Amino acid sequence: MMRREKTTPIGTSRRRFLAASGAAVLASGIKFSPAQAQPGGPFVRKSLLDPQIGPVLDSYRKAITAMLQLPATDPRNWYRLAFIHALDCPHGNWWFLPWHRGYIGWFEQICRQLSGDPTFALPYWDWTATPSLPAPFGDNSVLNPSNPAFTDSLQNFSNQFANPVTTMYQNFTQAQQAQLQLRPGNEDAPTFLAQITSTDPDSQEFFPIAEARQSSFGGGFPQTVSIDTIHSALAPTSFSDFASLPAPNHSGGGQSNKDMLESQPHDNVHGAVGGFMGAFLSPVDPIFYMHHSNMDRLWDVWTRKEQKLGLPLLPQNADLSTWQQEPFLFYVDTEGKPVALNTAGAYASTTVFNYSYTPGSGEDVIPEAAPLALAAHPMVMSSLSRSVLDFQGSTVGSAKLAADSIKSSGEKGGREVVARITLTLPAHSRAARFHVLLNPPPNVANVSFNDPSFAGTITPFGHHGRGHMAGPVSFDVPLTGAIKKLRRANRWDPNQEMRVQVVLDTTGITAAPFSVPLKSISIRTI
Repeated sequence: MMRREKTTPIGTSRRRFLAASGAAVLASGIKFSPAQAQPGGPFVRKSLLDPQIGPVLDSYRKAITAMLQLPATDPRNWYRLAFIHALDCPHGNWWFLPWHRGYIGWFEQICRQLSGDPTFALPYWDWTATPSLPAPFGDNSVLNPSNPAFTDSLQNFSNQFANPVTTMYQNFTQAQQAQLQLRPGNEDAPTFLAQITSTDPDSQEFFPIAEARQSSFGGGFPQTVSIDTIHSALAPTSFSDFASLPAPNHSGGGQSNKDMLESQPHDNVHGAVGGFMGAFLSPVDPIFYMHHSNMDRLWDVWTRKEQKLGLPLLPQNADLSTWQQEPFLFYVDTEGKPVALNTAGAYASTTVFNYSYTPGSGEDVIPEAAPLALAAHPMVMSSLSRSVLDFQGSTVGSAKLAADSIKSSGEKGGREVVARITLTLPAHSRAARFHVLLNPPPNVANVSFNDPSFAGTITPFGHHGRGHMAGPVSFDVPLTGAIKKLRRANRWDPNQEMRVQVVLDTTGITAAPFSVPLKSISIRTI
């Protein structure tokens, strides 16, 4: 069944941000003469829907072409920049957003230099407004990784990068090598090479031109990027609720938690584009940077919402120092050299790269005035009908929230309702998706995507093949949109028990049948 006018730039002002967060750039102790962020600007990141976006994309094409033509020994080479993501990117913890802000910010500066366009700023793909691949990225230019300018085969890729990767590892500092030891699969050059040249379909990183994208934007995808989902993702009022939970380090080391922004639009966009975008070498696809520019824009929207409400922008008390000091050691600048801004705290504000965004989806969450505070409600654990997801049937978690905590859900200014689903993912789960239903009709194992009870999809990303998310992984899924639909269909009673049903979608799975342990389903209001 289920398969799948002119705008004013906005952003966080330096003065207001520093007053609210007290953040400082902290030294990491690495010994080199690193570069700072480029002066200039302010720069304005525009939507791909902007009628004046053509010249910006022309500059982007020039930059991509230049990076593809650089030798494999140059850290600014297109694939070498993607290696940074494979080596160091965090997923499922509260360093996900600042790490990607730094990554695309330094990339933007390299684009600015190699395109010869001193005003270049990364556009953003507002997938809520355009829940399909933007047209310019489906043409025959270098915006499409199927273009012949990209490396065509795994053999040529291996021949091109084997020696440069070995040299790259030999040149890593002790601090960088220590970071790599925290991330299984990246410990040394032979292991990393084996990872990025694997032919195992469940850990594949490189894709030949014919398989560079495998787009699938149908099924439940529109729900995962809908404005209801974005509103739910932007609703939390603390950084750890908005941006996932702490971890021992940004490479993981324990149970991972994916906040709604990462669990829903982020992961499902990666899965929908497919090919490189479904793997750790996802930055090989030029759409990656447009995708993460939008993720960064939504963080900025949330930040400005918090400012308007007079709430903290970052972790608080002792957590702030822990969060700020986390080392990000693999970025390179416009000369291919390590950068000086090498801690998470350096990327807490858009001011680090002096840019802002034109308005896009989600801006309406910023209030005109502070609303009345709502009392917090604890998370309610569900009883489970089964503790496993497999090919035999759905698993149902049942719980009852107090009626007064959810009666306003789906209404303007009302509460958001969230399910947290914790799974232990097997190594061969890359093709797996899990659909989430709320109060489906009795004795129904599955529904169509347009049924009011369809709530969202879990598409695991950042787990396969590398082990930095080897423990249980929690995914936050919004239930508010389904509540609104059920209410319109006269199928919602806030006094009844809530049933969250999780269904394994077998589409695209070629491995032998497997089961996925389900640790828990919990429900909360925010």
